[in-house]
Amino acid sequence: MSAIIAENGANGLLANRKNGSDLLVIAKDKTTVASPCVNVCQMDSLSGLCRGCFRTLDEICAWSRAVDDVKLDILAAVDRRRAEHDPCGAEFCGDCDR
Repeated sequence: MSAIIAENGANGLLANRKNGSDLLVIAKDKTTVASPCVNVCQMDSLSGLCRGCFRTLDEICAWSRAVDDVKLDILAAVDRRRAEHDPCGAEFCGDCDR
């Protein structure tokens, strides 16, 4: 999983991935895992992954019903897939060819 930076905020702990996107918002009574969706919803027919968020269709469909531990497992898989499919190591743009 990519590096996480945590900061105390007014409503609890805000954790970010190193690219700045929210990963977790931890409040006193609730934990929410943010979806990795980046609104580039195109399935790659060869890999079976969304070109924007690197999830499978099964993972996308299960996201809204999944418990936080499952969501964190999906995010870890997304980070591995992103690293495998982005050999440049730069910020990934899911809708461009490299």
